[in-house]
Amino acid sequence: MAYLPLAPALVEIPAGHDAYESIERQFWGNWLHHSQKPEVIKIWKIFGKKVYVDRYMAYKDKVIKSSGYPDGNAKRRWHGTTRTCRLGDTSSHSQICNDLRCSLCSIIETSFDVVKSGKKTDWGRFGSGIYTSSTSSKADSYVHELGGSRYSTMLLNAVILGRSKELTENSPDLKQPPAGYQSVTGVPGHDLNYDECIVYDNDAIRPMYLVVYQD
Repeated sequence: MAYLPLAPALVEIPAGHDAYESIERQFWGNWLHHSQKPEVIKIWKIFGKKVYVDRYMAYKDKVIKSSGYPDGNAKRRWHGTTRTCRLGDTSSHSQICNDLRCSLCSIIETSFDVVKSGKKTDWGRFGSGIYTSSTSSKADSYVHELGGSRYSTMLLNAVILGRSKELTENSPDLKQPPAGYQSVTGVPGHDLNYDECIVYDNDAIRPMYLVVYQD
């Protein structure tokens, strides 16, 4: 996972680039709700601060050793959150804001925080953790645009799942994964319509890309 000396920083990925097309395919291919698939406007690569990149890599190495997965079972997962600015809308909007209400900029600045995630709602289906999904349209339901933009934004994140415990029923009292596991995967079919992935360690996840789209 890369970083820049002036991180956090966003670098726009040009349309047609391999990375752009890969992310666009993942976004559209996992838009499973019946609403029309949105138009992708821009995709930005996120470069985090070295201290957070180093913590993520250290956590990944630990999970590799304990889980047996050669890459820690790393996956790309979507996360929708609140934006109070217009970060990412245009090339002139590439600097994070200082609004404490802007969860998007806070995540890019210091990555995810389990404590902050727990304050967003009074109840979590799988307890106090950081929630992502492989389903982009599910993550879209958590997107809140409060900055006057006509666009929406979503984060595509690197998530270290390690050994993931699959659950089909709600377990709202969880504060960590079951013994022997590093994450929880909510499987559709009983209490869920779409998948959820939950990690309980701040260093198990880092924002990788910012996708700007329009319904």
